[in-house]
Parts: sequence; structure tokens; C-alpha cells
Amino acid sequence: MANGYSYDQLISKFIMGAVFYNQVVDGYLDENLSAEKKPNDKPYSKGAAYTGKEHSWDEAFGYFGTPAHTMKLSAKEVYNINKLGGKGPEAALAKADFDKNGKVDLYREMAFGPAYYAAGFDASVYDKGNNTSYLHAITKGFLDGRKLLVAAKGEKLTDAQRSELRGHAATIESNWGKVLAEATFKYAGSAYKDLGKLQVILEANGDTGKVLKNYIKHWGELKGFSMALQAGSQEPGCERLS
Repeated sequence: MANGYSYDQLISKFIMGAVFYNQVVDGYLDENLSAEKKPNDKPYSKGAAYTGKEHSWDEAFGYFGTPAHTMKLSAKEVYNINKLGGKGPEAALAKADFDKNGKVDLYREMAFGPAYYAAGFDASVYDKGNNTSYLHAITKGFLDGRKLLVAAKGEKLTDAQRSELRGHAATIESNWGKVLAEATFKYAGSAYKDLGKLQVILEANGDTGKVLKNYIKHWGELKGFSMALQAGSQEPGCERLS
């Protein structure tokens, strides 16, 4: 941060698009849904209990980072799982521990990056006027797509089934892209407020240290998420910027 750049923030937020989002919407749920790739009538590998299409779909779901039981939780509860927040029966452990074994399984019960941000916007944590449902729309898209693959019973997908699967993929891509756009707006607002505070402090010849540090952090997050928006198959979510 000594050179005016918060590279940890810029890079980590960009990775949410360049790796997580891109891998999902421009790979697993794009090329891999074609009839030629990852066949649904063959095991993914020798001895595997899942097909190529099922494996690809599951990999995509893993990048979103939401608890397996998300549809039984509110957006605020999923947000609290990541933040280890809440009290009493609403505490993070109580909501995350679906199998009631006294532990949070990082594989099935924890909330990570993309899902955390989706939950935060839906729960109006960042914007009190928000009225979105990104978290559950994306999760439902993944679950509905997986049910379709299971229903195919290891047979090749028909054109109608593939079209329906691509519809679920489009829902996932659109809502995930909007999460990235929301994050860009969020940190643009934070950086703008920091600039206003800096102006007041400078005019009063005060100490800008703390506010400047916040501005550099927020600018790095803004830049990272704005770059992440470019990582989709067709830059979805950018309509939020117009």
C-alpha cells in the first residue's frame, strides 16, 4: 500500500471474476454443455459414479461457494455463516451445521467469496434499499440443472434437455454477473465518499492517514471487481453499469 495501490484487494477481487466466474460461465457451463464435450452417457473417468456432464456441473457449483443447504437458509443467515455472526439460534454455527455434528464442514456447510457477496446484497447488508435474490436464484439454477442431469439416468441429453440445461446456466451467469456489478457499485460509492472526506480534511490541514488508507483499499476493490466484470462469456451484469 506504500505505493498507493492495495494489490491484495485488487487481485483478490479480480480473481473472483478471472478464475471463479470465468471458469464457470465461460467453461463448465458453456463449452462443456455441448454435445461433443463431457458426454453424459459415459462415466467422467473409469470407475466414477458420475458422468462427464455431472462432473462439469458439480465443478461449476463448487466455485460459487455456497452451503449445500442454502435453499433452507435466508440470505442473511448465509452471510452470517461467512462472517461468523448472529446470536443464539441464529448464530453462524447453528445455521451452518446442517448435520448437527457440532462442526462446520468447509466442503458442504461453509459460505465463501461469490456466495458471500450475493448473500450480502440480497440481505441489504451493503445497500439498505436492495431487493434482490441473487443467492437463491443462482443456487436454484445449479440444483435444477443437476436434477435434470440425474433424471437423464446416464443417457445422452436430448436437444430439449440440453436447451433446458443452458437455460439454467444462463440464469446462473446473469445473476452472478449482477453480483459483480453490484460489488463494483458498492466500492465505487465507498471510494467516492472517501474522496469527499479527504477534501474536507485537506482543507482543514488535518491528518489524512486513516481516510487515505481506506480510499486506497476501496479503490483496489473497485478496480478488481470492475475488471472481474470483463471475465464472463458475454460480460453479463454490465447493464447495471449503464
